[in-house]
This record gives sequence, C-alpha cells and structure tokens, in this order.
Amino acid sequence: EAIDLPTKIMAVGIADFAVNHLDSTGPVDISSWVYPEDRVKGFHDFALAKEVIPFFEKLISPFPFRKLANVQSKTTFGGLENAGAIFYAEDMITGERTGESTIVHEIAHQWFGDMATEADFSHLWLSEGFATYLTMYFMEKKYGVDSANSLLVGDREEVNTFASKKLRPIVDSSVKSYMELLNANSYQKASWVLHMLRQETGDDAFWKGIQLYYKTYAGKNAVTADFQKIMESVSGKNLNQFFYQWFYVAGQPKLDISYTYNPQKKQVTVTVSQLQPALFHFPLELMAYGRPGTNSVKSIKLNIKQKTTVVNLPVDFEPIRVNVDEHTKLLYDGQHVARKL
Repeated sequence: EAIDLPTKIMAVGIADFAVNHLDSTGPVDISSWVYPEDRVKGFHDFALAKEVIPFFEKLISPFPFRKLANVQSKTTFGGLENAGAIFYAEDMITGERTGESTIVHEIAHQWFGDMATEADFSHLWLSEGFATYLTMYFMEKKYGVDSANSLLVGDREEVNTFASKKLRPIVDSSVKSYMELLNANSYQKASWVLHMLRQETGDDAFWKGIQLYYKTYAGKNAVTADFQKIMESVSGKNLNQFFYQWFYVAGQPKLDISYTYNPQKKQVTVTVSQLQPALFHFPLELMAYGRPGTNSVKSIKLNIKQKTTVVNLPVDFEPIRVNVDEHTKLLYDGQHVARKL
C-alpha cells in the first residue's frame, strides 16, 4: 500500500490461504483470501466486493486505497475494517452470502473510519454510524425501500432496547473504554440519525454533504461539529437543534399518541405527548384509515415541539386505524402507538 497507514487500521494476516484476484487490471486490486478448504464458498462470498466498491465509488469518491483484500481470519469481531485488508470471522463464510451486510459495512469503512475518521473515540459514530447507514442505503438500492425500512425498524428496536438499559447520548465523552462505545448508539442510533438528517436536508443536499465531508476530511480526523458545519453549508439550514438533540441528548422521543373522531364536525383530534424528560423537535407522520373497502385514507403531518401537542383536523370519514410513522422516518420509542379514545 502506497499510503501511510495509522496502526489502528493496519494488520498482517499469515496463514495458508487460497487466493483469488477478482480484478487486478483496474486502479484497485480486489482479491479474496480464504482457507483452502473454504475456497469455493469463500471466493463466492467475497466476490460481492466487485459489486460493492463501484457502488460506493459512484456515491462517495474513488476507492481510497490501491487494493482491497477480503480475508477469512480468526478475528473476534464479525468484521474488522483494516485498510485495504479487511478481516472477517472464519465462520462467516457459508457460500450463500449470508454475510452480505457485514461485507458491505466493512467496505464502507474504507472511506469512513479508515480514510476519514473521528478525532476522538467519543465521536466513534462518524465511523460506525456512517458504515451502518451506508450499508442500509446499499440494501435500499439493491433490494428496495421496503427491505431497507425493515432493517431500520429492526435497528430502531435495538436502539430502544439499549436505551432501556443504558440511557446515554451518542457523543459520550464520559466513557473512557473504547470497547464500551461499540454499542447501539454508535451503530444503529447514529445510522438512524443520518437517515433523519437525509429527510431534514433532502436527498440532494444530504449526499452532497456526505461527499464534501469525505473530501474535506479524507486523510484527516473530524468531530461531530465538523460534520454539522458541512451539512449546514450544503443545505443552507441551521441544524443546531437537530444535532444537539440527536447526538448530545440521551434517548429518543417516547410517544403516547391518541385520537378521537367527532362525526358531527367530521373532525379528528390527535394528541401527541412526549413522555421522555428532554423535549425533542421533530416531524411526525400519521396515516388515518377508514373502514376496509372504502379506500379512505388521510396523511396527517405534524411538527412536534411541545410536551403535548393537540391538533384538530378535518376528515370526511371515521378513522378506524391510525398508523404511526408508516414510512419509517422517525426514531422513537415504538411501545406507544396511536389509539382511539
């Protein structure tokens, strides 16, 4: 490798390997290194790299290193994003590509975590949150929005479970042990915040911001405030409230949502209460549905800022069901769902 590497992302693997050079003619030498007995399965699984690298090159920038070797190894992690030589747990090799998300995640790290990385471990999300969200985005483009939303719903459950046991912010300077920061806040919650930031700024500004952030900090270190400045510059928005509540405040909105319908006024009254101590500001979408077979549906979009928000909305049918965040845009405690009073 021609680029100087910090020891954090440098590794050497010594074993009896079967080696497959997938592409050594282009600017990036892509290869697979597996145990000889796993040759067929491993070469098939790791060949995904030829699909993943061009995807991220188009989305972010050219691959940051001269080579990428995907290596079957004895690592205690599912994957370890060494620069240009990613190590994967030996039992991840199945021949059925069941470790696709891990491979995508670790390759995404070559840009975020290896080439552009956090200046301090309390900002670890700049590595892990980015790799987690970029994996989700890859799945969105490959398998569709529904598949991506399913991943987001699962991640939201993990975030809420973690918060129920340890209520800490994403940027947590109180934790001194690096290993303790390898948690749902740094991975799934940070990924979710990037997803909400994409809604806040719009797709064009979001991806321009990601590209500019990488261009600015490739080969350098950054903290959360640096990323915020980049996103504000491309979106033209003041993102102080957004970054403060999602990165520096512990937890996420815990919502109690109810509704009543007045048939005389043809009006639905929606009440949204935030149950967590610190108030969040966020958009909330509800979908009201009428009786089956009527095709009656109404989208209700609210801007929540207060402890309790009450709104009266005209509806020309009686809602029998109200779905919360049907399009998977908000990180919130899913225990409390809309109900009729």
